[in-house]
Amino acid sequence: MNLDKLEAALEQQLPNGAYVYEDEKVREILPALFLLSGQKLSEAKTKAMKELLDEFRRKLGLEADASEDQFSSKLAAYYSAHPPDRGLLHELRAASE
Repeated sequence: MNLDKLEAALEQQLPNGAYVYEDEKVREILPALFLLSGQKLSEAKTKAMKELLDEFRRKLGLEADASEDQFSSKLAAYYSAHPPDRGLLHELRAASE
Protein backbone atom coordinates (compact mmCIF):
# COMPACT_ATOMS: atom_id res chain seq x y z
CA MET A 1 0.00 0.00 0.00
CA ASN A 2 1.28 3.40 -0.92
CA LEU A 3 1.23 5.31 2.37
CA ASP A 4 1.45 8.70 0.67
CA LYS A 5 -1.65 7.88 -1.39
CA LEU A 6 -3.39 6.55 1.71
CA GLU A 7 -2.62 9.69 3.69
CA ALA A 8 -3.75 11.90 0.81
CA ALA A 9 -7.01 9.96 0.50
CA LEU A 10 -7.78 10.18 4.21
CA GLU A 11 -6.92 13.88 4.46
CA GLN A 12 -8.97 15.14 1.50
CA GLN A 13 -10.92 18.27 2.30
CA LEU A 14 -14.01 19.92 0.90
CA PRO A 15 -13.91 23.57 -0.21
CA ASN A 16 -15.26 24.58 3.22
CA GLY A 17 -12.29 22.89 4.93
CA ALA A 18 -14.23 19.91 6.30
CA TYR A 19 -12.72 16.49 5.69
CA VAL A 20 -14.34 14.38 2.97
CA TYR A 21 -14.26 11.32 5.23
CA GLU A 22 -15.39 11.91 8.78
CA ASP A 23 -13.15 10.71 11.58
CA GLU A 24 -15.62 8.02 12.62
CA LYS A 25 -15.70 6.52 9.10
CA VAL A 26 -11.92 6.39 9.00
CA ARG A 27 -11.67 4.93 12.52
CA GLU A 28 -14.12 2.18 11.58
CA ILE A 29 -12.10 1.02 8.58
CA LEU A 30 -8.68 1.06 10.28
CA PRO A 31 -9.09 -2.27 12.15
CA ALA A 32 -9.82 -4.01 8.84
CA LEU A 33 -6.81 -2.37 7.19
CA PHE A 34 -4.64 -3.43 10.11
CA LEU A 35 -5.74 -7.07 9.88
CA LEU A 36 -5.65 -7.13 6.07
CA SER A 37 -2.03 -6.02 6.26
CA GLY A 38 -1.31 -9.43 7.78
CA GLN A 39 -0.68 -8.22 11.31
CA LYS A 40 -2.10 -9.83 14.41
CA LEU A 41 -3.87 -7.85 17.11
CA SER A 42 -0.97 -8.46 19.47
CA GLU A 43 1.42 -6.90 16.94
CA ALA A 44 -0.04 -3.40 17.19
CA LYS A 45 3.00 -1.26 17.93
CA THR A 46 1.70 2.23 18.58
CA LYS A 47 -0.36 3.28 21.55
CA ALA A 48 -2.91 4.86 19.21
CA MET A 49 -3.43 1.64 17.23
CA LYS A 50 -3.64 -0.47 20.39
CA GLU A 51 -6.26 1.91 21.78
CA LEU A 52 -8.21 1.90 18.51
CA LEU A 53 -8.23 -1.91 18.37
CA ASP A 54 -9.26 -2.12 22.03
CA GLU A 55 -12.03 0.41 21.41
CA PHE A 56 -13.28 -1.60 18.45
CA ARG A 57 -13.03 -4.88 20.39
CA ARG A 58 -15.33 -3.39 23.04
CA LYS A 59 -17.66 -2.07 20.32
CA LEU A 60 -17.91 -5.63 18.99
CA GLY A 61 -18.78 -6.89 22.48
CA LEU A 62 -15.58 -8.90 22.89
CA GLU A 63 -13.52 -9.37 26.02
CA ALA A 64 -9.87 -8.27 26.13
CA ASP A 65 -8.71 -11.89 25.81
CA ALA A 66 -10.76 -12.62 22.67
CA SER A 67 -8.91 -14.62 20.04
CA GLU A 68 -7.87 -13.36 16.63
CA ASP A 69 -10.51 -15.62 15.06
CA GLN A 70 -13.25 -14.26 17.33
CA PHE A 71 -12.24 -10.68 16.51
CA SER A 72 -12.10 -11.37 12.76
CA SER A 73 -15.46 -13.15 12.80
CA LYS A 74 -17.18 -10.35 14.73
CA LEU A 75 -15.49 -7.74 12.54
CA ALA A 76 -16.79 -9.42 9.36
CA ALA A 77 -20.31 -9.52 10.83
CA TYR A 78 -20.02 -5.87 11.85
CA TYR A 79 -18.99 -4.79 8.35
CA SER A 80 -21.83 -6.85 6.85
CA ALA A 81 -24.30 -4.95 9.02
CA HIS A 82 -22.47 -1.60 8.76
CA PRO A 83 -20.67 -1.43 5.40
CA PRO A 84 -17.80 1.06 5.18
CA ASP A 85 -18.23 4.17 3.05
CA ARG A 86 -17.99 3.19 -0.63
CA GLY A 87 -16.00 6.26 -1.56
CA LEU A 88 -13.52 5.57 1.20
CA LEU A 89 -13.17 1.95 0.08
CA HIS A 90 -12.52 3.16 -3.47
CA GLU A 91 -9.81 5.52 -2.21
CA LEU A 92 -8.21 2.74 -0.17
CA ARG A 93 -8.19 0.38 -3.14
CA ALA A 94 -6.55 3.08 -5.26
CA ALA A 95 -3.92 3.62 -2.56
CA SER A 96 -3.10 -0.08 -2.58
CA GLU A 97 -2.27 -0.11 -6.30
